Amino acid sequence: MKVTHESTLTEQKADLGNFKTKVTAVAYTSDGFHLAVATADRLIAIFSTESCERIDRLNTKPCSRGSKNYLITSLHFEPDDKSNSSRKLAIGQSDSVLFVYKWSVSEPGASIFHGKKSIVNKFLETAAVVSVVWPRINPMQCVYALMNGKIKIGNLRSNKSHLLYAIESNTVSLAINSRGTELLSGHSDGSVYKYSFATLSQEGKCSKFVQYSQTPYLLTWRRSSICVGGTTKIAFYDESGNEEQAIQTMDNHEGETRTVCTILGMSPNGESLAIGSFDRFCIYCKKNGLWTKLRTKVIENMLCVTSLAWNPNGSSIVIGSASGLLDIYSTTWRDYVYKNAFEVTHISPTEVFVHDIETPNTVPVALQSSLGEEITDLDIYPSLGGVELRYIVAKTPSTLILCDMTCVTNTSQIPFHWKTGQANEHYIFQEEKACVVCYSSEITVVEYGRNVTSGSFRTQHASSELVSLRFIAEDATNRAGSLQRIAYLHDESTICISRLDTNTDLAPVSIYHGHSIDFLELSQDCAYCLFRDVTRHLYIIDINLNTKTNFLAMCTYAQWAPLSNIVVAQSEKLIHVWYNTRESEQVVLSQIQGEIMTIEKKDAKIEVITEHESSTLSYSLSEDLSRFSNAIDINNVQSCVHILEQMEESTLMISLWKRLLCSSLQCFDLEVAYRSAVALSDNILAERIKVLSQSNEEEKIIRLKLCKFVS
Repeated sequence: MKVTHESTLTEQKADLGNFKTKVTAVAYTSDGFHLAVATADRLIAIFSTESCERIDRLNTKPCSRGSKNYLITSLHFEPDDKSNSSRKLAIGQSDSVLFVYKWSVSEPGASIFHGKKSIVNKFLETAAVVSVVWPRINPMQCVYALMNGKIKIGNLRSNKSHLLYAIESNTVSLAINSRGTELLSGHSDGSVYKYSFATLSQEGKCSKFVQYSQTPYLLTWRRSSICVGGTTKIAFYDESGNEEQAIQTMDNHEGETRTVCTILGMSPNGESLAIGSFDRFCIYCKKNGLWTKLRTKVIENMLCVTSLAWNPNGSSIVIGSASGLLDIYSTTWRDYVYKNAFEVTHISPTEVFVHDIETPNTVPVALQSSLGEEITDLDIYPSLGGVELRYIVAKTPSTLILCDMTCVTNTSQIPFHWKTGQANEHYIFQEEKACVVCYSSEITVVEYGRNVTSGSFRTQHASSELVSLRFIAEDATNRAGSLQRIAYLHDESTICISRLDTNTDLAPVSIYHGHSIDFLELSQDCAYCLFRDVTRHLYIIDINLNTKTNFLAMCTYAQWAPLSNIVVAQSEKLIHVWYNTRESEQVVLSQIQGEIMTIEKKDAKIEVITEHESSTLSYSLSEDLSRFSNAIDINNVQSCVHILEQMEESTLMISLWKRLLCSSLQCFDLEVAYRSAVALSDNILAERIKVLSQSNEEEKIIRLKLCKFVS
């Protein structure tokens, strides 16, 4: 780990005997963008961690009017303060009071800490407040420890407090776990108690955690690591407790000199520990279950370290001292800039932060190895055919981590067996919801947000032209349930189409073709598969019927139009467009110049982009036909009627009305079916639909009669 000085927020004072500038408490906001610093003169300064400048100052108030004989003992910001209009800060004081201050935005666009501040809660007590913590699970309650051994909880709504538990020994420390479900309190007789908050199934419970050999002035709890410290001895425990079963104990030695520990703090991931003493602080790191010292920073004339806090993202630490010195240190294993677009920071061997350079005020994307293994490699990829970097791929010795940066919950970590000497894996990012991992003659589908694979398939032909993946949401095509399909080559002339849904027993569709295949792609609704062979013939497979139809010869380019079931292909200088894939003869032809490069969808328009003599040309598809095709694919038959009524007469109109008639009968929209029959001049069918629509018979009987009549 590298411990590098980043900035000095306040300088140490020349008059070392003046302790009015002593830093007594520090606290970060949950996003890490702001820092509150309390000093012995009872002032609180708010700093921006981006600019390292003071942006606000708060004069605290005493418990009773006129009294100024108190110190600020503890600070804690409201957890998960996602509101952009306010911030709350709990302030514990030695004059037996806990205040909660609130900052509110005074005008739109202004910084929160430039706005109005006021006291929203005040809890008067009978003893000094030693420490305050704010449970993550209930942000409307804060827990604080009193000097007389009482641990209380304050309700911010009612402005009333009640006792959680009391120990017949003075309280010296307080800590809460990362989940906010349990807390620890240290007492002057060496005892440490654990309290579990009440849940729906059990009441709150207090029990003795350990009996420590020294007074546990120092106490911290992160993830499953608990650290208890006295003046010269530190012990580490898991959540089960018992001092006899301490994972590790150590004395705080510096060479031959035993130094007194004044404060300690553990990083948010529970893998690094900072311990402050006189004129120095030390960084310990956890490796293979044991803590070892990595760095010691000596700062002359700093005096005792009195306050310490880790940035919530774990990338830096703030150190405050009795001399008034307040420094921020970067604590990273390594950091670098990726392709001039992202700052990648390894804050520990198992945790990485990726930050977009162009948006410095956004929260970075956090990746962490759930198995505690070191993240050895990281890359960022664009989507297939795209330019913007979006998908993160990270490796550990036995797992693969995938993340879609557009949504922080879209992170997956799956077991992955890396073979010695093989590093030829590649990734296909053609689907927004999932990724295809190609490695060692096998393709694996990983859905973002799930830590298990959706399926694995053997193939020697793993490329973006020969693998097609589609994930359809439940309501995307008005179908019941979602649909997930993948198409790939079993061998060079056999296409396999498999469903990835876990709730289906359908066998894969396998289509043998007499020639080698050089391109395939599933349709948007997973009903068809478009493919081309090496003889330049274009075919479409109807997956439900397991049939193959020849669409075009001498095909040099083919693709489904984006987000539609429209086929666009090129043969020589003609562009072929099928708006209805059920009828291969219903094709719209247009002359073009150059070769098709890509197909783009801009708003409602679909444009074919060609390259001709070093210039780019654009050809638009019919908006009406495109809208009709998209509407009928999702069974929006009412919109189809409106589209057809607005269109000019053409040779395609009869086939379009026939297609609409079939779709409206399938979805049992008799009004649209009647209108379609009238447009087709089928008066007998129209009259039959009209009669049945006015009958009082059940839907299934009407459907049966219509099917018999149409057939």
